[in-house]
Amino acid sequence: MDWIEEFTENIKTQEEIQESISYGTALAEIVSMSSVLKGLGELDDDIKGVMLRRFDQWLDAISPVIYSPGLAEVLGDKIKNGFEAIFNEMTEEEFAEFLDRLIELKESGNVSLNDVKEVFFWTAKLLNSLGVDIAELSEFVDLSDPRTALSNLTTLTAITLAITLSRG
Repeated sequence: MDWIEEFTENIKTQEEIQESISYGTALAEIVSMSSVLKGLGELDDDIKGVMLRRFDQWLDAISPVIYSPGLAEVLGDKIKNGFEAIFNEMTEEEFAEFLDRLIELKESGNVSLNDVKEVFFWTAKLLNSLGVDIAELSEFVDLSDPRTALSNLTTLTAITLAITLSRG
């Protein structure tokens, strides 16, 4: 087999590539890249559009999200930093793992207390990077049972990212 045939056999279609990349990882990658571009003053509307489309794909994967009335307004007032600040608290890989973990937990339906502690930890780091103390949002986070806690923390993460990413 010559190198051309070998190369051709190893080429993945766009669909195969898309399937192999998780939505959380794809979102984390574009947010990270956008963060660098924003720092260089090179972030344009096309890149913002890609970032928001990746967010929409991730959001579809964790849906349905049960909204708590007033959450967006409270978060909108409290978020002080742009999305690029996320990487002051966590690496791109950690961010991707967190986003993918939310999808995994949502799909499995099996949520333990340790899972909730893990998600709470990463949600708090995300919020902290944006200038928000999770303790200030206690009215929106019911930790009475693991499923409710996961739902609340997932909603909190989704609304936080929606606000932060849409601000660019």
